[in-house]
Amino acid sequence: MKNLKFTVAALLFCGAFMFLSAQDVVHDAEYYILKAQHGDKWETQDQEIQKKLADLEKKHGRKPNIVHIMWDDSPGRIRASTSSKK
Repeated sequence: MKNLKFTVAALLFCGAFMFLSAQDVVHDAEYYILKAQHGDKWETQDQEIQKKLADLEKKHGRKPNIVHIMWDDSPGRIRASTSSKK
């Protein structure tokens, strides 16, 4: 019974997380400025990427698994955040 309660709680939590995280992206003004400047280039790159992904799917018989990791290792940002706690 304890495992059932835990499982139900975990499923509810995951469902709530998925619901809350599935909202539309809100872009700032800088994005729209960059899109106006580079939108054509981005569109061309998107088409090239979609073609490469389709080629990989055709070659291997399934869609590729892609993991995109973004990392900001800027020491200035870390220093600023720790120095403001003093």
